[in-house]
Amino acid sequence: MAVLLAVVAVVAVVAPLAAIPAAASTPPEPVCPVCAYDERYGAEASDVDLNVTESTVAMTIQEDDSARFTARLDLTESSAAALRDNESAVDAVVDAAFDRRYVGHDRGARNVTSSVADDELVVAWTIPDAARDGPGGTTIVTLFGERSNAIVLRADRLVLASANDERVVNRPATGRVEDLAATGDGSRDGERVVWTGDADFRTRRHLDDGTYVAFAPREGVLASAAAELGVARLVGPTMVSDAAVAGAPSAVLLAAALAACLFALGGSADPKRDAGLLAVGGALVTVGGLAYVLFMGYGPLAGRNLELLALPAGVAAFGALTARSPTVANLREAALRVTATVGVGGLVAVALSSSFASALAATFTVAVAGFYLVGVYDGRVGWPVAAVVALVLATPVLGVLPATPIGGFGPGFVAVILTPATFVAALVGVVTYRVGAGKRVTGERVVDDRAAA
Repeated sequence: MAVLLAVVAVVAVVAPLAAIPAAASTPPEPVCPVCAYDERYGAEASDVDLNVTESTVAMTIQEDDSARFTARLDLTESSAAALRDNESAVDAVVDAAFDRRYVGHDRGARNVTSSVADDELVVAWTIPDAARDGPGGTTIVTLFGERSNAIVLRADRLVLASANDERVVNRPATGRVEDLAATGDGSRDGERVVWTGDADFRTRRHLDDGTYVAFAPREGVLASAAAELGVARLVGPTMVSDAAVAGAPSAVLLAAALAACLFALGGSADPKRDAGLLAVGGALVTVGGLAYVLFMGYGPLAGRNLELLALPAGVAAFGALTARSPTVANLREAALRVTATVGVGGLVAVALSSSFASALAATFTVAVAGFYLVGVYDGRVGWPVAAVVALVLATPVLGVLPATPIGGFGPGFVAVILTPATFVAALVGVVTYRVGAGKRVTGERVVDDRAAA
């Protein structure tokens, strides 16, 4: 058994390596390269420090699907004085800023202009192919959603609108939709999307997290349906690909653990004892996690994802119930037992968690419960065990799918985080399998192996 567990551990370490190239992404790309300009580079280029007090970027989608950006940077008095009558210094600062990576650098910035007036630096540029024509006369902005690298705004405010003052007919993943008439002189009838500052760290919502914006001349049910269809056609392949990269290593790990259980490991010689160990271990983790938050006041569970402690609490409840009564009458009773304990704990964790924490909770819950049911079924091949095995292996991928497309450091980084957590789930699952396999199904009765012998 020690050798088999060592093999599973090796798989847990090696499986995420296939996803590491995707995780090793370049630094985040700013929407506004001039806003992200480091004063050290400004000093090297023009002997002028570019100190900005406030910055706003307007992004307008043109009829040719390009995007025209206009950045307005309020400068400090010293920076404005140094640049106001120094055209070569302004050009040097802007040229140096656009020499670095930014959103759309692969397409190339065109028609770059710059000027300084009234202590304000105004820089404008055009990025081609920032949008696509969608069904039903919609225009879908794809510049953010199709990025392979992380995106940062690096400006105090970004405003996206169409040149024809069209309306937003989908629900963007990020940003706030505003009515132009309410923000202007009342003569404009369209809508715009506004982002203020960079994404909040706690919510982990970023511009590249599947942010597609659809514009149309008029709104309505048909326009909205066409917009959502167009976005689905664009983002669907990316969602599937990201989910596969993020969840496949965990699926491989669970497959290795299940194979070890089905073809090498036997049932527990003392299911009551092993179930008791699960109860004690789950209780210790739950109490220890709560105590850590209460007395330390910081850490991965402090103020965030505390609901994940419902997972070990569910395992503890399952262990206590099974230690008290190891036998079950049939597979249905076994399913009810594990659902009422591990399943309820997992449901709480999934429902209260956000983003990838919910995928972790789902993977853990299904793995622990599934391994137990496979064990109760006594390792025989049939549709019940086949269905459970398929669900266990698919959950890591399906659990990540709602959080795709994955921005930030990419799906590889998620795989590196998810796989070690899945390794813990696999270890607990091996124990629940042995507890379940310590019995044999005989018609509608489950009897202890040792009693049968």
